[in-house]
Amino acid sequence: MKQKSYSEISYISIREPWVWLIMEGYKDIENRGRPWKHRGELLIHASSNQQELLEDLEWVEEEHGIIIPKEELNFGAFVGMVDMIDCVDTHSSDWFSGEYGFVLENPRRIEPIAYKANAGPQKAYEQEIQILN
Repeated sequence: MKQKSYSEISYISIREPWVWLIMEGYKDIENRGRPWKHRGELLIHASSNQQELLEDLEWVEEEHGIIIPKEELNFGAFVGMVDMIDCVDTHSSDWFSGEYGFVLENPRRIEPIAYKANAGPQKAYEQEIQILN
């Protein structure tokens, strides 16, 4: 386990099960309604919002054949980091469906950190992060 300290780090809050899919390496793009210039390390926050969770789990299983263990889902916490390498308006990924897609690579789980986040891309300050993988 590796520990890193950040005085400031960008994050994005995403609902489950999309966070799980990103952290497990299935989902390589996050769809959004507007572009973002950020590139580099990005902290992933699992939103506390559970609206549409059951419908989304069913859709993922039907469309992609992926069964997500509900006990592995997180809510209201930072759970991982990725590298955001681009923001695109078209992409060949099966997961691209938005006006813009944040292209993500190198997912790594962290020890969950409870955090009340705002929606969309934000900054977090003074974070001690333990990278698990």
